Amino acid sequence: MKAKRCLAAGLAAFFAAGAAACFGEEPGGETLTVTRMESAGAGGSLVAYPLLTGSESASRISADVFSSARVGEYLALLNSLSGGGTGLQMDYTLIRDPAEGMVSVVLSAKGRMLEGRPSQVWYPLVYHLEDGSRVTAEDVFEDPDAACGAIGAYLEEYVEEGLSDYLENRELYPVPMDSFALCERGVIFYYDHDALCFLSGFSGEVLIPYRALEGLLRQDFIPNEGEGAETVFSCLEEGRLRGVPVKLGEDLESTLLRLRSTVDPSWWPGGECYETEDARMRGVLIVSMDGSGTVDAILARGEEADGFIPGAGERKDWRGMLGEPDDTAAVAPGDPLEKILGTGEADIYRRGDCLLALHAGDEGKLTGVLIAISQKGIFE
Repeated sequence: MKAKRCLAAGLAAFFAAGAAACFGEEPGGETLTVTRMESAGAGGSLVAYPLLTGSESASRISADVFSSARVGEYLALLNSLSGGGTGLQMDYTLIRDPAEGMVSVVLSAKGRMLEGRPSQVWYPLVYHLEDGSRVTAEDVFEDPDAACGAIGAYLEEYVEEGLSDYLENRELYPVPMDSFALCERGVIFYYDHDALCFLSGFSGEVLIPYRALEGLLRQDFIPNEGEGAETVFSCLEEGRLRGVPVKLGEDLESTLLRLRSTVDPSWWPGGECYETEDARMRGVLIVSMDGSGTVDAILARGEEADGFIPGAGERKDWRGMLGEPDDTAAVAPGDPLEKILGTGEADIYRRGDCLLALHAGDEGKLTGVLIAISQKGIFE
């Protein structure tokens, strides 16, 4: 067994790339420590899981993760594997939640299963850091049944048409209300493989933004989405877009592997753009300019765009929040970016080596949010 220790100051490394900050201190004041536990098996198989220490509640969370995700059983399966045949990959992600004092731990097992044929299964677990107790759908939603109906309506309007016709399993209903995690932008629901699976072979996951859950969440779970200029520009200086698990400058190949890119790239002026399967990336494109091999820009567009800077649905709103832009750039008919953003005008804000562009369509409403490395010249 190999252990990789990460103290509180470095805990962010265990979040999916691009997550905001670590919860280095629990409500009681104790420092939280996370250790990545790894066991390697034959043929490159691996089982990895988190060990949380620093308080009784952290130890309680670790014990529940080990039990609920059946880690001990997967370790035994790992030890039984030979070099040939289907292997096993079990890993995890810690997802920062929108409220203080909670953490979502999402484990994935793919390949050889404990029962049945090779497949992939999610183990999403949400905890209160204060006492280590599990967070349930009844804790999150005022009325889980009513929330299920509202979520179903959202899926029908915004998600169902976007599912690939090539998917063997594409059942969005019923919504798996007890299989979820919390992230910065919304609630992620994780499906059984037999109900919904993606081209990568991973079981389905769908993010429902908090704005679609208005009036359905209990008070303790209503996120503080009053971002303000300070938070927006702090994210920009870090090269990230709120709630997106990737940062500018990251290696493109490893990012696409981690977030599961399964389709060919699309055209981008001077480069290519990529879609990925991770639920937090719905409506988000990763852009890499020709030959760079890195993530050079990140674009959220369409219905998803206004979820990244809450309260900035129109140009007058974001200018009231962020102030006057450093530059503006028109996107006219025939411009290369018109195929990506549509016609309109982008307000550009710069911080360090990064820029934030908020694109207003012809009616002044937000249609795209883009961050990019300034030197790449996307708006030049």
